[in-house]
Amino acid sequence: MIKRRNVYGERAADLINFYFRATGVPIRYLSDAREWRRWETRCFQMLNGDRFRAKVRGTRTITLDKLPGDNLSDHMNRGTLTSRMLKAAGSEYGARIILRPKS
Repeated sequence: MIKRRNVYGERAADLINFYFRATGVPIRYLSDAREWRRWETRCFQMLNGDRFRAKVRGTRTITLDKLPGDNLSDHMNRGTLTSRMLKAAGSEYGARIILRPKS
């Protein structure tokens, strides 16, 4: 998998982080591409380093080995996405997920 950082995100970092702080979202956008690459690869290796690899490729790009399994988008497209899956994903980000039934 390839993750590439574009220049527009760096320019908008202050506004993005202001929004996160104002809404209480415990996420911060790393504006410096080098810092972002280090963070992404270090976290990936910490979680998956025994079997999968992450590598820096270029000034704004990293490559990650694809992990087995289905992502949430695949489940959503197939109609198999459940509230349990969303709650588990939210807990990975430290977010509180409140699901409301359709009206």
